[in-house]
Amino acid sequence: APSSSSASAFGGGNVLSASAGVTAVVGKRDGTLYAFGLNHRGQCGVGDERSNNVWDPMPVMGMGPFNVAEGVDGKGRLRRRQDRPIVSVSLGLQHGLALDDEGRLYGWGKGNRGQLGALVQSDDGYEDVLPDAECAALRVSDFFLPPNEGAAGVVVDDDDDDDESTTSRWRRGHRLSPSDSRVLRMSAGMNRSAAVTSSNHAWVWGRNVRPADPAIRKERGKAAGDAPVPVPIWGLPPNLKIEDISCGSHHTAMLMEDGSVYCVGVTTDTVEPIMNEAVQIIPPGVVDMPPRQFRAHFDRTTIVGRDGTQVLEVQLWSHDDLRDGAWFEPTWVEDLLDGGERVRMVNQGWKHTIVVTDS
Repeated sequence: APSSSSASAFGGGNVLSASAGVTAVVGKRDGTLYAFGLNHRGQCGVGDERSNNVWDPMPVMGMGPFNVAEGVDGKGRLRRRQDRPIVSVSLGLQHGLALDDEGRLYGWGKGNRGQLGALVQSDDGYEDVLPDAECAALRVSDFFLPPNEGAAGVVVDDDDDDDESTTSRWRRGHRLSPSDSRVLRMSAGMNRSAAVTSSNHAWVWGRNVRPADPAIRKERGKAAGDAPVPVPIWGLPPNLKIEDISCGSHHTAMLMEDGSVYCVGVTTDTVEPIMNEAVQIIPPGVVDMPPRQFRAHFDRTTIVGRDGTQVLEVQLWSHDDLRDGAWFEPTWVEDLLDGGERVRMVNQGWKHTIVVTDS
């Protein structure tokens, strides 16, 4: 537990996220984000060199505009303090995401699979490379749509190559404008991340989030590949607002305004990737909207309905027949409801589940 002196320094606060040995807290006074816990991959983001532990809450660094006073020694970001209140935090296995009140998204910690959504300059300064472990936050801002995206968000694929990994939808075209690239929702999964921008696009980046390049597929037999910067998720109904997004260990789920749920990722039954088009895993009319909780866990997505009497779990299956009616109510729900309880949220680990009720 943090010492009383350090706790008073940030004026108390609400614990917004905790994962794999790191806890993130937003101070009540000014919305400054603090973190403490394991730090050997920079997952606390406190701007210091990587160390085994951060014992007392310290501000997460790097979230703010460049200032010439930082100097040009390459260490300026480590000293860059937050300039806007943080409104949302999500922690993955060894990386974190934070969203400020102006819709700017930042990531820090382990980045070897692209989960930070940003590149850094190599030591010689001649190329952009994947960050190994970042001790201060990087801005996630490279939201690019394909060159030939249609007005309705549908990509017209004029590529004669039948290989899905080389079609035009995976090519970078035009960058979203600042007004369209404001991040509204975001989520950090195990080694992947996702976000929804004000343009009503869903994005994902990190480990196994896009079809593998043909050479890698041929050489290693891998069907899925990594993305170091955000790539769009296709197949969502263009006329529906994306209400929420959440990352599990190998999948990303999206909740639409009509209560339908779509998903991309690696399937539970065949470990095959579904990445070119999101598939519907829950149709409209099932979820009691608006839900209290929408969260992707390790291998499934959990939804707690509006009044806490509905709890649904669903996984990503490979075939339409398996996905039809695949959502279910966990066995423990009935006992809680019979006892007069209402479910507020469900948190799942590798082999355990924690349920929080209204009481």
